[in-house]
Amino acid sequence: MTEKRQPNLSDLFTAEFWAEFLAEAFSETFKTPIQNFKFNILKAKALHATAKEISHIFQKMIEKMPESETEIVFVLYYVYTEQALVSAVSASEVYFKDILAYTIQNDNRLLNRYLDKEIKVKRILDAGLNLSDNIGILIVESMNFQSLDNVRDEYKRVLSFEPFTKEELKKLKEIFAIRHLIVHKSGIVDHMFISTTGLNYPVGKRLVFRRDEILQMIEFIDNIVNKIDSQLNPKPALEGEIFDSPQN
Repeated sequence: MTEKRQPNLSDLFTAEFWAEFLAEAFSETFKTPIQNFKFNILKAKALHATAKEISHIFQKMIEKMPESETEIVFVLYYVYTEQALVSAVSASEVYFKDILAYTIQNDNRLLNRYLDKEIKVKRILDAGLNLSDNIGILIVESMNFQSLDNVRDEYKRVLSFEPFTKEELKKLKEIFAIRHLIVHKSGIVDHMFISTTGLNYPVGKRLVFRRDEILQMIEFIDNIVNKIDSQLNPKPALEGEIFDSPQN
C-alpha cells in the first residue's frame, strides 16, 4: 500500500485535494440523499470560492510573471468556476436518482409496483450488493436522470409528485445545457445549444460567465433540491399540531 504523503502548498490549489479532504471529513455523515447532496453542493461552492482566492493570490504575481506564463492564472480561474457549476449539476443528478431509489426502498406500496421488474442476478453479484438494502437503486439505475423531462415524468408516475414548476424546469434545462457544453464542447457554443436554451450567444464563441452568475446557478440548483426534499420529506409537526399518520 502506498504511503500517504503530506500535502504541500501547491496541493491547496487543486480540486483533488479539497475533494479528498472533504470526503474524509464527512465520510461518516451520509445517511440520506439530501445529506449526500449537501456534501456535493458544498464541494461545488468550495470550488467557486477557490476561484476568487486564486485571482487574489495571483493578482500581484502576474505583474512579475513573463507574459507567456500569465495565461495559466486565467485558465485556473475558469477551471474552478466552470467545474463548480459542473459539480453542482452532477450533485442534483445524483440526488434526483438517490431520492427516488430511497423512497421506493422505504415504501412497500411503491415496491409492490415493481414486482414484475427484472433484476439481473449477475448485476447484483458483480457489484457485491446486498439485495435487501439496494433494491431501490437496482430498480432506478436504468432510468435517465440527465434528462429533466424524464426526471419530471418518473416523479409524477412513481410518486404522483410534480418536482418542478414550468419556470423552474426551463431554468434548470438552461443550466444543464451549459454544463453539457462545458463538459462535451469545451464551452464552445454550437447551434444545438442555441436551439435548446434560446440564449443569444454567437455560435463558435466560448461561454463566459461572471463568478456571481455561476454562483446564482449553483444556488438555484441548491434551492430546487431543498424544495423537492422538503415536499417529499416534510418536517415532523410540532407538539400540538395535527397531522396524518403515515401509511405503511
